[in-house]
Amino acid sequence: MSRFEHKFPHGRATWLREQVLAAIAEAYDENCRRYAEEIGDNATTFGVTLFHNICFFLEQRLEGVGGVEIRRPSNAFVIEIDGYFLHVYKAPPGAATMHAMRFDQSDVRLELVRENTDQLSLEFIEESAPIDEPRHLVVVHFGDPIDGLERVEVGAPIASGVNGFAWAWSEVLSDQPVERQAEDEGAPVEHDEPKAVPDFGLTLIDTQAEERDEMQGGDAS
Repeated sequence: MSRFEHKFPHGRATWLREQVLAAIAEAYDENCRRYAEEIGDNATTFGVTLFHNICFFLEQRLEGVGGVEIRRPSNAFVIEIDGYFLHVYKAPPGAATMHAMRFDQSDVRLELVRENTDQLSLEFIEESAPIDEPRHLVVVHFGDPIDGLERVEVGAPIASGVNGFAWAWSEVLSDQPVERQAEDEGAPVEHDEPKAVPDFGLTLIDTQAEERDEMQGGDAS
């Protein structure tokens, strides 16, 4: 059983994974098809529109699920479920691994890393307390406007005295590289319809600062 599945048992991990991967794949498909450098598109514009489209498609897929609340106080996007907080970011252009991610470019990112690190520290400070794990999980998608979505990974970032940031754990969320649908013959791309899902008592929180990262190279979803 993967770390992600362990955190969301009873089918929740499968459902949540499907919703996240479908939203990311659809956003890549839309943005890759309309990307045009001849009218000024670049990595920055790609990252910005990708971020907003992923948020939109996730909201569509979560709409109607009981217990879901959507707020946009600061343009960051966080899904709260079963005591965990799920963030979705884009890997920097050309990044090959999760270690290329930066978490010192916004207050939101710094805070999630701090809280994860503090959570781990409780395991050593309070010996009688039950062992816990970082509660902020980060989904990172790798891809570009030319080749589309490559893969999606998930993990828990923490502070590190060696290089500033590290991953307490990380794993691949997508089973295999995601192939973007071909554009030949001008055929319209068909998207899967959102599936009916049970009420898992989710809470969506959108919190700002993240869009600034998009304007600096598209390293946030």
